[in-house]
Amino acid sequence: MQKKLWIEIFVYSLLLVTFIYLDLKNDMPTVYLITLIVAYLSVIIYKINRLIKLKSSDVN
Repeated sequence: MQKKLWIEIFVYSLLLVTFIYLDLKNDMPTVYLITLIVAYLSVIIYKINRLIKLKSSDVN
């Protein structure tokens, strides 16, 4: 389960970097980019939080 979460975090991070690169390269609308960044960052934070909870439950 932890490995799957790490892979998901990596994929979402990679997508986030890709969208930022496309914005810098092709002048994507700023509102669209900000929406994408907020959405992907919230997913990444949620996944990291879940991973931390899993690790802490494994210790107990």
